[in-house]
Amino acid sequence: MRVVASRSERWERERGTVVWSARGSGPSYSRALDARHLSVLAAVAAPLLVAAVLLGFLMLSAYGPGGRWWATIGYVTAFCILAVSLLRGTPAFLPGALVFLAIGTTATAFENWVLADRGRVADCTVLDVDTRVVTLTRTDVDDYGFTTDTVHYDYRLDCLGGAPATLTTGSPAHRADRPLAVAYDPGGRVDPKPQAHVDIDSAWWAAGLIAASIIVGVGWTLCEKEPW
Repeated sequence: MRVVASRSERWERERGTVVWSARGSGPSYSRALDARHLSVLAAVAAPLLVAAVLLGFLMLSAYGPGGRWWATIGYVTAFCILAVSLLRGTPAFLPGALVFLAIGTTATAFENWVLADRGRVADCTVLDVDTRVVTLTRTDVDDYGFTTDTVHYDYRLDCLGGAPATLTTGSPAHRADRPLAVAYDPGGRVDPKPQAHVDIDSAWWAAGLIAASIIVGVGWTLCEKEPW
């Protein structure tokens, strides 16, 4: 015995077919949307994870047991997370470059914050300045090598109270036989630096780079070719 569907039932089935056909090709469309959502989530989560891991290890380095080894572990872990994310394609190159810059900016901002929080200022006299150049040669995936030269300025100091005895900067800070105010950590967990270079507002630069990486990464993902 054949059951004849009513006109309304046939219309609902046809309407459902039209809507389904207009939206995509079934399961493949659903998988494409899921991949897009995961890419957006990764573009947000990767920079935040790198920053959170690095800050956590820096906090242990400055305030927890074990000393500066925690900072080394934090840098290695942060760069590994970033490298794995780049190999998986999220974030893309430009957002990844912003995260790379944020790692260095975050480290500098944290050191400034520690020196402002518990550091002391010593009145010192610069006894001697030694300039050294560190040459680093790298090779990319195409076996193309390039060399980077970084200049370091090593200062030998004579400070009231005896500490600190040395200071290293990446830019000229002072000439020999001149007074210099130096901020230093009594616990020795953060390198000393000229008091004039201690800028707690540098944390905003680190936060801005992380935010820019998220915005660019999400925009990059959303501007890719639509899955339908």
